[in-house]
Amino acid sequence: MVVSVIDSGADTNHKDFAQAPKDPAISKEEAQAQINKLGYGTYASEKFPFVYNYASRSNDWIKDDGPDASQHGQHVSGIIGANGQANGTDKYAVGVAPEAQLMMMRVFNGQFADENTDDIAQAIYDAVKLGANVIQMSLGQGVAANNLNDVEQKAVQYATEHGVFVSISASNSGNGASVAGDDLPYRPGGPAGNFSPFSSSTVANPGASVNALTVAAENSDLGDASDMASFSSWGPCQTSL
Repeated sequence: MVVSVIDSGADTNHKDFAQAPKDPAISKEEAQAQINKLGYGTYASEKFPFVYNYASRSNDWIKDDGPDASQHGQHVSGIIGANGQANGTDKYAVGVAPEAQLMMMRVFNGQFADENTDDIAQAIYDAVKLGANVIQMSLGQGVAANNLNDVEQKAVQYATEHGVFVSISASNSGNGASVAGDDLPYRPGGPAGNFSPFSSSTVANPGASVNALTVAAENSDLGDASDMASFSSWGPCQTSL
C-alpha cells in the first residue's frame, strides 16, 4: 500500500518512521526511475520512496520545522503510517497502516500561508504517476461547488479514474444552516451561523470533488454524546453545471 500525503511536510527521519515495510510496493529502483522521468523529487527511504517540496520547488526542506511550523503533515502521516517500536518506557506511535509506504508531498511552507492550487494539482497528478494507491489531503480553501473545470477537482477526477482512492477533509467552517434554540449564539461562525446564499454547504475545495471521499470531523465523546464536531464543515455540495 502506498499513500500520498499532500500536506505540510514531515520528518522522514523520525524514529516512528524508521521501521521499513516488510514488503514495500515500490522498490528503490522503481522509485528512482520515476523520479528520473519527473526530473525532481528524492527517494528518502523504503518508508518514504518519494519526497518533494512543491511549494518551494525543492528537493530539500521536507521536514515541517521552523518558528511557524504546524507539524500538521507529521501528525497526518503518523496517523496513517507510523510504525514505532517499543523501546523500554519511551513513547511511540503506530498508525492505522504501519506497513504502508508514504509519499511526502509538501505544499505548504509555513503556517498554511503558501497553499497554491497548481501545486496541489501537480502533486495529485504526480502521485498517480508514481503509483500511489491512496491520496490523503487534509487541506482546503473557501467554499466550493462540484466543478470539473476547477484545477484541483479536475486532478482529483483524474486520480479516481485511474483507480486511486482520494480522501479529503471537508474543512473547518462549521455548519452553514440557520441555527435556533437555547444554544445561541452559534459558534463557530458568529451568532447568525455561516449561512451563505451560494450554497448551504461549507465544504472547501478540493473536498467538494464529486468522486472524493470527503471526511468531516467528529468529537471524541462516546455513546449518545458522539456527534459532528462543532467546527466541521457540512454538505451537501452544490453542483456547478
